[in-house]
Amino acid sequence: MHEGIALSEASRLNKGGGEVGRLFIAEVEVDDARDLQGLSVRTDGQGRRFLPVAAAGVRENWRPDYIKVHEHLKPIFEQADAEGAAFYVDFLISDFRTGDARKGAGAALIRKLKEYSVSRGAKSLFLDCWDGNGRSLLNFYIGQGFDHVADFSNERPDAEDWHGCLARMNL
Repeated sequence: MHEGIALSEASRLNKGGGEVGRLFIAEVEVDDARDLQGLSVRTDGQGRRFLPVAAAGVRENWRPDYIKVHEHLKPIFEQADAEGAAFYVDFLISDFRTGDARKGAGAALIRKLKEYSVSRGAKSLFLDCWDGNGRSLLNFYIGQGFDHVADFSNERPDAEDWHGCLARMNL
């Protein structure tokens, strides 16, 4: 996360050099009466309190190493690159400790990632996710406008193989 924050800030200030990416944080305003059970909040200049509930990062013209190793995925990215800039969702996480306050944060962050990517000239947005639990995560992303384009599996030496799905949104 520290690397993602540093990359985002350098990109925002146009000091990134080669790699470009952005981090977005979803917050909800909370009142003083709410029991936050030790969660951190941000207070703005007017004294309003905001609870971070989710975060997402996107990178320009980048793919994770665990994706690059799959030969069957290379043509998908070659085609996307030929069509224009292809961005990649590095991560999208929500904080389950925030309960119902996080509802809708994932969809809001995807809208922000899409908006940012379009503003930077992207023609497509990729992400990968775990294929377990009846592909519920993939189905969420499909509901947000992504298309399932491929499956992959990564071997893990001390655990069961990790099975994932690659998804793409045309922008």
